[in-house]
Amino acid sequence: MLQPWRLWLWGVLGREVEGIMVLGFASDGRLLMVRHSYHRPDQWMVPGGGRAPGEDLLATARREMLEETGCVLHDAHHLGRILRKTPQGWTNRIELVTGRISGTPRADRREIDHVGLFAPDSLPPETYPVVHQYLALRAASER
Repeated sequence: MLQPWRLWLWGVLGREVEGIMVLGFASDGRLLMVRHSYHRPDQWMVPGGGRAPGEDLLATARREMLEETGCVLHDAHHLGRILRKTPQGWTNRIELVTGRISGTPRADRREIDHVGLFAPDSLPPETYPVVHQYLALRAASER
């Protein structure tokens, strides 16, 4: 409920907010995606969240994956950083991490309402557009 106000305030303050987004892949190659309860609930996104000051990047990715989906992230590695200026005026600094997942995905029912596993080449139409950008970065890093 307070999310729109928080985003507005960040814009007024010109904040740069650091977050982690995680491309977690099941053993069959499907990508784990989530639908949030509070932020763009009509869109499929990848798990992620905020990074505490001083928190290790990969530790943040593992923590967010476990908290939001109940899955463990293995062989995690950093793919790069994406800076996105938002319409509200704040900057979202996203550290993109990828790895394998284990466990049965489940929504935490607090932040996450739905989880799903999708083939990267056949994502649902409601996929948030930046997910395609994240997958392209991953593909480029594998070449």
